[in-house]
Amino acid sequence: MELLGLLISIFIYLTAFLLLFGYSVLVMFNKYTIANKFIFIAFIHLLFTVMFLSWSLIVMNGGYDIVFSLRIDYSYLLILFIPALILIEFQDYRVRKCLVSEYSGIFKVSRFLLPTFVLILFYVGTLIFYFNCHYFAFLQSI
Repeated sequence: MELLGLLISIFIYLTAFLLLFGYSVLVMFNKYTIANKFIFIAFIHLLFTVMFLSWSLIVMNGGYDIVFSLRIDYSYLLILFIPALILIEFQDYRVRKCLVSEYSGIFKVSRFLLPTFVLILFYVGTLIFYFNCHYFAFLQSI
């Protein structure tokens, strides 16, 4: 069950990473209308990614009695988060600038905040994936 949980974690996290990479590729090739729809898909997918990564941790452990006191250093992940935030925000600025916006004010505000929420969800998914990998090593050692 430990290996199944790790394989599920790797697969789900890889799909989330490829979605964000795909968004960046679409923006680089000036496919702004597709990129605008793609960010909504990425948001929904990242919600499910966080759910599946949490579920795979439970599967890996074989229950809900997870040991959270592993003393893992998460500072490297925060260092990687800052450049990713700047990159995604800059790319989304280009997407929003090049699209004709005939939408309501609520939609414009939600669209403005969407890349930040996508990146926060990706960061949470990265934290859970990082913990899953370390927890797999912990389970193999006991």
